[in-house]
Amino acid sequence: MRYTGLEEFGAVGTMIGYGLTGTGRTGATTLDGRKRGTQNVVDTYSGTAADTVRILLVDSGNPANRRDSLYGLAAPLDLEGLIAPGDSGGGLFIGDGAEAGLVGVASYIRGFDGRNDSDYSDTAAFTRISAFNSWIDETIQSHPGLTGTGDPLSPDGAAANTPEPASLTLLAFGLGALAARRRR
Repeated sequence: MRYTGLEEFGAVGTMIGYGLTGTGRTGATTLDGRKRGTQNVVDTYSGTAADTVRILLVDSGNPANRRDSLYGLAAPLDLEGLIAPGDSGGGLFIGDGAEAGLVGVASYIRGFDGRNDSDYSDTAAFTRISAFNSWIDETIQSHPGLTGTGDPLSPDGAAANTPEPASLTLLAFGLGALAARRRR
């Protein structure tokens, strides 16, 4: 579900992605291709007016060093984290369960310590969906196939049938093994 309101700020958001994993101390260190989720508070935005801003910002709360928490509280949430390299394009959702709405798309990480590795001193940025709601509505109206017809040739149907990264890795490995065997 797409979020259509303007109340993202201060809300707890859930981020989903396939990027690197690690901790606030180590930063992102390992890529295993697994989908993960983490939470954070939508702390602030980049811009001047809350109703027209296009970038939502979150930071990671570091209980040991308040200066690492640029926008929010130093005390982290129970499941707090940030996006990491490889998570771009993933969603930021607010709400609970079936009522969660997409509020942002993972865009970039900014490391204030000189490393964009999702450690305690980094900030994650999301492109704000509500800033584009009128354009999204106009596009859906002018392209009826975008409404989720279940047609495998429509964008919704194609997305439902697109393999996840782990499947693509397995397919690439299998094709490589076949090519190597054929050369013998």
